[in-house]
Amino acid sequence: MDWNQVSKALVKIVENDAIYVVKSTVNDSLVRFVVDTEQGIAVEQLIEINSKILNWFENNEIIQPKIEVSSPGIYQPFSDFRAYKKNIGRLIRVKLVNSDMLADELTIEGRLMNVENESFQIEIDGNLKEIEFSGVLSSKLIENWKEKKN
Repeated sequence: MDWNQVSKALVKIVENDAIYVVKSTVNDSLVRFVVDTEQGIAVEQLIEINSKILNWFENNEIIQPKIEVSSPGIYQPFSDFRAYKKNIGRLIRVKLVNSDMLADELTIEGRLMNVENESFQIEIDGNLKEIEFSGVLSSKLIENWKEKKN
């Protein structure tokens, strides 16, 4: 069994104009897809994706491994550009590649204000700082349960 081919086939089934794959694992013992949309993914969408994967295995007469379909957790690092866009207005923690970008800080926290193709803007203590994606090791949401997204 060529699990790379299975993975490619399943990605085509899972992804559409709104839904994208954040992370996937496909092998003989596990099929795991972490999926999202720019607005966040609903439980009903996860159930539908799970059914599509099950049907694919049945239609191709392949013994199905364990199947897991989920959304990214709020504490997971942003996986791509779309995760930044989804979280505009929220507090984030950014780990930088080097300290030359913003003072001597390797980790900064602030409110994500804008996202462009090559960079994003974060508000820190009332000041906007532009950060290039190429200078970022990782970014994560800082969930503030007392504050709602703007």
